[in-house]
Amino acid sequence: MDTAPLPHELSNSLLIKGEAIAKDGVLCTVTSEGNLAMLQITEVKPTGLPYDPPGYSGNLTLWKQPAKS
Repeated sequence: MDTAPLPHELSNSLLIKGEAIAKDGVLCTVTSEGNLAMLQITEVKPTGLPYDPPGYSGNLTLWKQPAKS
């Protein structure tokens, strides 16, 4: 399992080649509010244009931190 699947900078060419984000990939992050977010990529659709990155569809799950008392 890769714990850092994305490079620091994502180039357009990596997206076009499908080398950065793939179908069924899962990306997790901590939001600026301190919540945990998980994005599962469900579909990758090429645009058909040679220099445009594909379109992505996915499911986003957000776990909110409990309110501080």
